[in-house]
Amino acid sequence: MISGKSFVGGPDYLRKHLSCNDYYEKGETVKGRWIGAACERFGLKLGGEVSEREFMMLQDNKNPVTEAQLTRRKNTTRQTDEGSVANRRSFYDFTVSAPKSFSILAVTGGAEKVRMWHQNAVDIALKEMERFAARQDHSGKTLDGIERTGNFCVATFSHDANRALEPQLHEHVIIFNATASADGHNYAIESNEFFARCGYFTAVYRNELARQAIESGIEIEFDKHKAPQIKGMGELVDHFSSRTKDIEKLICMCEEVTGVELSRAEKKRLSLASRGISWEKFESLWKQSGCGRKWEKGDFGFQFANLVRKSSDGGLSETTTDEVISAQKDSMNDEQRKMLFKLAEKVKNANPKSIESSSNAEAMEFAIQHVFERKCIVPETEILQTALEESCGKVKELGEFKNEFSRVCGNSSIISLGNMLTPTAYIEVENEIREIVLNGKKSCVKRIRDFLPSDKLSSEQAAAVESIVESDDRFLALVGDAGTGKTFSVSEIVRAQVENEVPVFMFAPSNG
Repeated sequence: MISGKSFVGGPDYLRKHLSCNDYYEKGETVKGRWIGAACERFGLKLGGEVSEREFMMLQDNKNPVTEAQLTRRKNTTRQTDEGSVANRRSFYDFTVSAPKSFSILAVTGGAEKVRMWHQNAVDIALKEMERFAARQDHSGKTLDGIERTGNFCVATFSHDANRALEPQLHEHVIIFNATASADGHNYAIESNEFFARCGYFTAVYRNELARQAIESGIEIEFDKHKAPQIKGMGELVDHFSSRTKDIEKLICMCEEVTGVELSRAEKKRLSLASRGISWEKFESLWKQSGCGRKWEKGDFGFQFANLVRKSSDGGLSETTTDEVISAQKDSMNDEQRKMLFKLAEKVKNANPKSIESSSNAEAMEFAIQHVFERKCIVPETEILQTALEESCGKVKELGEFKNEFSRVCGNSSIISLGNMLTPTAYIEVENEIREIVLNGKKSCVKRIRDFLPSDKLSSEQAAAVESIVESDDRFLALVGDAGTGKTFSVSEIVRAQVENEVPVFMFAPSNG
């Protein structure tokens, strides 16, 4: 999968995290490479090796050759209660992680072809990401205030283990915060164009990875996260997933106590906080905190993550690649080793064969029906993502796949609103609903008399309740942020109906 985070500053990130695997490798460093159409503009050799000086200069918003400032933003610091802190985002780190079975086969099994599949899939995903490189445009010339520049400067670093020293093939994609505009100037990158499409980029990566495996005669199956996995490796995936189990255990604990599903950002925060976790230390601190019973509900997630962080060292082990892989092999039983190396040998001797590609039209039709079943307007990449997930491993040419998408969206049944899409039928339904609502204004007989709202309501809540109870409109909406008392206010509105013998019917289309 592909996920990302932003960095403000990060002076030691190259040396402590990127130039070494997820352990300190004695006498060796991980070399990065330059990717992206903006590299040569910034004085870098496309495909060349990343030097520490070049990385640090770009991180400081400077051209590595001329040392001139890249973007024109000058407010690089801001004042807080704790003093002056960095304000400008230096770069974004998007991590492209291979499915666990591919990682085990590549790293522990020594299947170099699988590493190559991963690298090829990463490169294709990055080409698609670069298409969405953009900057904010306040000129009024664009529909959504975003200019697609289509270029970025990226340093990539390949790692093959996680903090638990388990096989985990992943690529760190460092996108520096500068992109070249059509007007000849450099601007800060509009990062949400990447973050909002991580699911789509993941689908692009997974399709290419699975396609190469299938063409080499490797059977693929899909896990609960829709990730392609090599068939028959479930036992080994479970064996090498202690880090995943730690994270899932913490997420489950937090959700059980709060009764609320964590967001993707909250899960990511727990994942980062739990590196090198000591469960013994965590259990002790958890009991000391009263198992979180004294924490405010709105602050629970932060308190829980801080407790996890205090229980984790977050550091890196000092070892070598050979020692790490040797320990991985030793942790398996004889049957597991035999199965893994037999599969690695099969990959090594495989001759790529042509496979039957899926019907792009059928996949697109499925995606449109599936996506618009619950939504009336979606980003175009949501349909592409769904179609790729449906055809994962069977889409040979992403360009042809997107051409089919353009053909489908070019007919009269779909309307394009910038980067958003909606069916024409939904527009017609929405217009009908709008007319019904407008015609319902002041069309009802008032049936509520002598109602006094509860004195437990705040003045704002009481005003909302009274306006709804006394209204003669057919349709009304009560809107408010989380925690503002909508549920209690609605209960008073219901009480007003019941006390005046007006029938009440309540329903919810989903728990969400």
